[in-house]
Amino acid sequence: MRMAARGGHTLRMITARRVLTGSLLVAMSLVAAACGDDSSSSEPVDTVSVAQLQGNTYELVGATGIEVPAGSALTMTFAATNLSIAGGCNTMTGGWRIESNRLMVPRLAQTDKACDEALMTFDAQIAQTVSGQPVITVTSDQMTLLKDSVTLNFRESVRAEDVPLEGTQWTVTGTLEGDATASLDTEPATLLFNNGTLELFAGCNTGSGGYTATDTTIEFGAIAITKMACPEPASTLENTVLAVLQGTRTYDIEGTKLTIAADDGTGLTLTSAP
Repeated sequence: MRMAARGGHTLRMITARRVLTGSLLVAMSLVAAACGDDSSSSEPVDTVSVAQLQGNTYELVGATGIEVPAGSALTMTFAATNLSIAGGCNTMTGGWRIESNRLMVPRLAQTDKACDEALMTFDAQIAQTVSGQPVITVTSDQMTLLKDSVTLNFRESVRAEDVPLEGTQWTVTGTLEGDATASLDTEPATLLFNNGTLELFAGCNTGSGGYTATDTTIEFGAIAITKMACPEPASTLENTVLAVLQGTRTYDIEGTKLTIAADDGTGLTLTSAP
Protein backbone atom coordinates (compact mmCIF):
# COMPACT_ATOMS: atom_id res chain seq x y z
CA MET A 1 0.00 0.00 0.00
CA ARG A 2 2.86 2.41 0.77
CA MET A 3 4.47 1.61 -2.61
CA ALA A 4 1.23 2.46 -4.33
CA ALA A 5 0.96 5.64 -2.32
CA ARG A 6 4.46 6.64 -3.32
CA GLY A 7 3.72 5.77 -6.93
CA GLY A 8 0.55 7.83 -6.84
CA HIS A 9 2.41 10.73 -5.24
CA THR A 10 5.13 10.51 -7.92
CA LEU A 11 2.49 10.50 -10.67
CA ARG A 12 0.86 13.61 -9.23
CA MET A 13 4.27 15.36 -9.04
CA ILE A 14 5.04 14.60 -12.73
CA THR A 15 1.58 15.73 -13.78
CA ALA A 16 1.98 18.99 -11.89
CA ARG A 17 5.33 19.62 -13.55
CA ARG A 18 3.85 18.98 -16.99
CA VAL A 19 1.05 21.43 -16.29
CA LEU A 20 3.55 24.06 -15.07
CA THR A 21 5.78 23.52 -18.11
CA GLY A 22 2.83 23.78 -20.45
CA SER A 23 1.73 27.02 -18.77
CA LEU A 24 5.18 28.53 -19.20
CA LEU A 25 5.25 27.61 -22.89
CA VAL A 26 1.83 29.16 -23.44
CA ALA A 27 2.91 32.34 -21.61
CA MET A 28 6.12 32.59 -23.63
CA SER A 29 4.16 32.12 -26.86
CA LEU A 30 1.78 34.91 -25.88
CA VAL A 31 4.69 37.26 -25.13
CA ALA A 32 6.33 36.46 -28.47
CA ALA A 33 3.05 36.98 -30.28
CA ALA A 34 2.56 40.29 -28.51
CA CYS A 35 6.02 41.44 -29.53
CA GLY A 36 5.32 40.42 -33.09
CA ASP A 37 2.06 42.39 -33.05
CA ASP A 38 3.86 45.55 -31.85
CA SER A 39 6.41 45.25 -34.64
CA SER A 40 3.88 44.69 -37.39
CA SER A 41 1.60 47.49 -36.23
CA SER A 42 4.31 50.20 -36.31
CA GLU A 43 3.52 53.08 -38.65
CA PRO A 44 5.36 52.95 -42.00
CA VAL A 45 7.67 55.81 -42.88
CA ASP A 46 6.31 57.99 -45.72
CA THR A 47 8.54 57.84 -48.78
CA VAL A 48 9.00 60.90 -50.94
CA SER A 49 8.98 60.14 -54.67
CA VAL A 50 10.24 62.09 -57.65
CA ALA A 51 6.70 62.10 -59.09
CA GLN A 52 5.43 64.07 -56.06
CA LEU A 53 7.75 66.97 -56.89
CA GLN A 54 7.97 67.03 -60.67
CA GLY A 55 6.29 70.11 -62.14
CA ASN A 56 5.84 71.80 -58.74
CA THR A 57 7.09 75.16 -57.50
CA TYR A 58 7.55 75.72 -53.76
CA GLU A 59 7.87 79.08 -51.99
CA LEU A 60 9.93 79.48 -48.80
CA VAL A 61 7.60 80.40 -45.93
CA GLY A 62 9.89 79.91 -42.92
CA ALA A 63 13.38 78.90 -41.87
CA THR A 64 15.42 78.08 -38.79
CA GLY A 65 19.22 78.22 -38.73
CA ILE A 66 19.25 80.69 -41.63
CA GLU A 67 18.32 84.37 -41.56
CA VAL A 68 15.96 85.17 -44.42
CA PRO A 69 16.58 88.71 -45.76
CA ALA A 70 13.59 91.03 -45.78
CA GLY A 71 11.87 91.22 -49.13
CA SER A 72 13.28 87.97 -50.52
CA ALA A 73 10.83 85.50 -52.09
CA LEU A 74 12.76 82.27 -52.59
CA THR A 75 11.22 79.60 -54.81
CA MET A 76 12.28 76.10 -55.82
CA THR A 77 10.92 74.66 -59.07
CA PHE A 78 11.25 70.94 -59.83
CA ALA A 79 11.18 70.16 -63.55
CA ALA A 80 11.53 66.60 -64.84
CA THR A 81 15.28 66.45 -64.17
CA ASN A 82 16.25 70.06 -63.45
CA LEU A 83 15.91 72.08 -60.25
CA SER A 84 15.73 75.88 -60.33
CA ILE A 85 16.13 78.14 -57.27
CA ALA A 86 15.38 81.86 -57.54
CA GLY A 87 14.43 84.84 -55.43
CA GLY A 88 17.60 85.42 -53.44
CA CYS A 89 20.35 87.15 -55.38
CA ASN A 90 21.37 84.75 -58.15
CA THR A 91 19.46 81.99 -59.92
CA MET A 92 20.70 78.46 -59.20
CA THR A 93 20.08 75.38 -61.35
CA GLY A 94 21.07 71.74 -61.25
CA GLY A 95 19.98 68.17 -61.71
CA TRP A 96 18.11 66.42 -58.90
CA ARG A 97 16.83 63.07 -57.68
CA ILE A 98 15.47 61.49 -54.48
CA GLU A 99 17.32 58.74 -52.59
CA SER A 100 16.07 57.38 -49.26
CA ASN A 101 14.07 60.55 -48.54
CA ARG A 102 17.06 62.77 -49.26
CA LEU A 103 17.21 65.43 -51.95
CA MET A 104 20.28 64.75 -54.09
CA VAL A 105 21.61 67.71 -56.10
CA PRO A 106 25.08 66.73 -57.37
CA ARG A 107 25.90 70.11 -58.91
CA LEU A 108 24.41 73.60 -58.62
CA ALA A 109 25.26 76.21 -61.24
CA GLN A 110 24.44 79.84 -60.57
CA THR A 111 24.57 83.27 -62.13
CA ASP A 112 27.35 85.60 -61.00
CA LYS A 113 25.41 88.80 -60.34
CA ALA A 114 26.64 90.99 -57.46
CA CYS A 115 23.99 91.79 -54.83
CA ASP A 116 23.55 93.08 -51.30
CA GLU A 117 25.79 91.14 -48.90
CA ALA A 118 22.83 89.76 -46.95
CA LEU A 119 21.30 88.32 -50.12
CA MET A 120 24.59 86.79 -51.24
CA THR A 121 25.09 85.20 -47.81
CA PHE A 122 21.53 83.87 -48.01
CA ASP A 123 22.27 82.39 -51.46
CA ALA A 124 25.38 80.65 -50.14
CA GLN A 125 23.49 79.15 -47.18
CA ILE A 126 20.66 77.95 -49.38
CA ALA A 127 23.10 76.38 -51.84
CA GLN A 128 24.98 74.66 -49.02
CA THR A 129 21.76 73.24 -47.58
CA VAL A 130 20.24 72.09 -50.88
CA SER A 131 23.47 70.50 -52.13
CA GLY A 132 24.15 68.86 -48.73
CA GLN A 133 21.71 65.96 -49.25
CA PRO A 134 19.01 67.29 -46.89
CA VAL A 135 16.20 65.09 -45.60
CA ILE A 136 13.03 65.99 -47.50
CA THR A 137 9.42 65.54 -46.42
CA VAL A 138 6.33 66.34 -48.48
CA THR A 139 2.84 66.54 -46.98
CA SER A 140 -0.06 67.83 -49.05
CA ASP A 141 1.14 71.26 -50.27
CA GLN A 142 4.00 71.53 -47.75
CA MET A 143 7.67 70.63 -48.27
CA THR A 144 10.46 70.66 -45.66
CA LEU A 145 14.22 70.35 -46.08
CA LEU A 146 16.30 69.45 -43.01
CA LYS A 147 20.10 69.57 -42.91
CA ASP A 148 21.93 69.63 -39.56
CA SER A 149 20.58 72.69 -37.67
CA VAL A 150 18.89 74.21 -40.73
CA THR A 151 15.20 73.71 -41.52
CA LEU A 152 13.57 75.20 -44.61
CA ASN A 153 9.77 75.19 -44.80
CA PHE A 154 8.08 75.60 -48.18
CA ARG A 155 4.52 75.84 -49.46
CA GLU A 156 3.54 74.82 -52.98
CA SER A 157 2.70 77.82 -55.14
CA VAL A 158 0.57 78.01 -58.23
CA ARG A 159 2.83 78.12 -61.28
CA ALA A 160 1.98 79.48 -64.68
CA GLU A 161 1.46 76.95 -67.44
CA ASP A 162 4.58 76.07 -69.41
CA VAL A 163 5.01 78.23 -72.49
CA PRO A 164 5.19 76.10 -75.68
CA LEU A 165 8.57 75.68 -77.37
CA GLU A 166 7.21 76.48 -80.81
CA GLY A 167 5.72 79.84 -81.73
CA THR A 168 7.36 81.58 -78.76
CA GLN A 169 9.98 84.31 -79.04
CA TRP A 170 12.75 83.13 -76.71
CA THR A 171 15.31 85.63 -75.39
CA VAL A 172 18.70 84.37 -74.15
CA THR A 173 19.27 85.45 -70.53
CA GLY A 174 22.51 83.61 -69.79
CA THR A 175 24.96 80.94 -70.87
CA LEU A 176 25.66 77.69 -69.03
CA GLU A 177 29.35 77.04 -68.57
CA GLY A 178 29.84 73.83 -66.62
CA ASP A 179 29.23 74.70 -62.97
CA ALA A 180 28.30 78.34 -63.55
CA THR A 181 25.76 80.43 -65.39
CA ALA A 182 27.15 83.64 -66.86
CA SER A 183 24.90 86.66 -67.21
CA LEU A 184 24.93 88.76 -70.38
CA ASP A 185 26.70 92.10 -70.85
CA THR A 186 25.42 92.69 -74.37
CA GLU A 187 22.24 92.68 -76.44
CA PRO A 188 20.64 89.25 -75.93
CA ALA A 189 20.23 86.67 -78.66
CA THR A 190 16.73 85.50 -79.62
CA LEU A 191 15.33 82.23 -80.97
CA LEU A 192 12.01 81.43 -82.64
CA PHE A 193 11.04 77.80 -83.28
CA ASN A 194 8.31 77.54 -85.89
CA ASN A 195 7.18 74.29 -87.55
CA GLY A 196 10.65 72.86 -88.05
CA THR A 197 12.37 76.16 -88.89
CA LEU A 198 14.55 78.04 -86.40
CA GLU A 199 14.97 81.78 -86.86
CA LEU A 200 17.61 83.45 -84.69
CA PHE A 201 19.46 86.59 -83.84
CA ALA A 202 22.72 85.22 -82.45
CA GLY A 203 23.89 88.40 -80.74
CA CYS A 204 25.23 90.12 -83.84
CA ASN A 205 24.25 88.19 -86.97
CA THR A 206 20.91 86.70 -87.99
CA GLY A 207 20.25 83.26 -89.43
CA SER A 208 17.93 80.29 -89.81
CA GLY A 209 18.03 76.51 -89.91
CA GLY A 210 16.00 73.37 -89.52
CA TYR A 211 15.26 71.41 -86.32
CA THR A 212 13.33 68.40 -85.04
CA ALA A 213 11.92 68.50 -81.50
CA THR A 214 10.61 65.86 -79.10
CA ASP A 215 9.32 66.46 -75.58
CA THR A 216 12.87 66.60 -74.20
CA THR A 217 15.33 67.02 -77.10
CA ILE A 218 15.97 69.27 -80.08
CA GLU A 219 18.03 68.05 -83.04
CA PHE A 220 19.44 71.05 -84.89
CA GLY A 221 20.28 71.05 -88.58
CA ALA A 222 22.78 73.30 -90.33
CA ILE A 223 22.30 77.02 -89.64
CA ALA A 224 22.85 79.62 -92.37
CA ILE A 225 23.90 82.95 -90.86
CA THR A 226 25.11 86.36 -92.02
CA LYS A 227 28.86 87.10 -91.78
CA MET A 228 29.03 90.59 -90.31
CA ALA A 229 32.09 91.24 -88.10
CA CYS A 230 31.05 91.57 -84.46
CA PRO A 231 32.66 93.44 -81.55
CA GLU A 232 33.11 91.97 -78.09
CA PRO A 233 31.25 90.78 -76.07
CA ALA A 234 28.66 90.19 -78.82
CA SER A 235 31.12 88.01 -80.74
CA THR A 236 31.67 85.69 -77.76
CA LEU A 237 27.93 85.40 -77.15
CA GLU A 238 27.30 84.57 -80.80
CA ASN A 239 29.98 81.88 -80.86
CA THR A 240 28.48 80.32 -77.72
CA VAL A 241 24.94 80.39 -79.11
CA LEU A 242 25.99 78.79 -82.40
CA ALA A 243 28.01 76.12 -80.58
CA VAL A 244 24.98 75.15 -78.48
CA LEU A 245 22.63 75.02 -81.48
CA GLN A 246 24.39 72.02 -83.04
CA GLY A 247 23.47 68.34 -83.04
CA THR A 248 21.01 66.96 -80.48
CA ARG A 249 20.50 68.93 -77.26
CA THR A 250 18.24 68.41 -74.27
CA TYR A 251 15.82 71.14 -73.30
CA ASP A 252 13.49 71.88 -70.42
CA ILE A 253 10.69 74.44 -70.04
CA GLU A 254 9.58 75.72 -66.61
CA GLY A 255 6.79 78.24 -67.01
CA THR A 256 8.36 81.03 -69.06
CA LYS A 257 11.94 79.72 -68.76
CA LEU A 258 13.73 77.52 -71.29
CA THR A 259 17.06 75.73 -70.82
CA ILE A 260 18.96 74.16 -73.73
CA ALA A 261 21.98 72.11 -72.67
CA ALA A 262 24.73 70.00 -74.20
CA ASP A 263 26.24 66.91 -72.58
CA ASP A 264 29.40 68.82 -71.59
CA GLY A 265 27.44 71.27 -69.40
CA THR A 266 27.41 74.17 -71.85
CA GLY A 267 24.08 75.64 -72.82
CA LEU A 268 21.68 78.57 -72.82
CA THR A 269 19.03 79.90 -70.46
CA LEU A 270 16.16 81.75 -72.10
CA THR A 271 12.85 83.39 -71.24
CA SER A 272 9.67 84.17 -73.12
CA ALA A 273 9.04 87.25 -70.99
CA PRO A 274 9.37 90.55 -72.91
